[in-house]
Amino acid sequence: MAFCLVISLISIYEGFNLSFHGEITAVHYGTGPGLYLLIVSMILAVAAIAHLMINWKKPHDAERVAIPREMRIKLLSTIGNCTLYILLINLVGYLLSTLVFFLLQFRIQGIKLWLSLLLTFIISTTFYLVFVKYCSLIFPRGILRIGFGL
Repeated sequence: MAFCLVISLISIYEGFNLSFHGEITAVHYGTGPGLYLLIVSMILAVAAIAHLMINWKKPHDAERVAIPREMRIKLLSTIGNCTLYILLINLVGYLLSTLVFFLLQFRIQGIKLWLSLLLTFIISTTFYLVFVKYCSLIFPRGILRIGFGL
């Protein structure tokens, strides 16, 4: 949880930089990546601090629960899928990488193929409509410029 706190503090710093362009007096109004990053990072920081405070004095030699092999495989697969997403988003852009990410993630979680395809389409389309069309955020198009005209 200390790692989450460190990441949230770095993200708060970056959120301030994006929101205020390095000057605290120059407030940038409107929804943008800086404000979004700032709010999410602050929530993460509060959650990390609360978790650390609650669990600070708990004994470390408490009974450990064995984690099933299937759960470890799902965790490692999810980490691999997130890594693939990070690599793909800069290469092929938001749309294709997001479709691949959600489809793989739903399959990792054991959701049937037809439902995975349906959910992938619904979520990817919803994210695109909300963030690109409604909030006017610019999503990565990638080096290969695969955007399907969107």
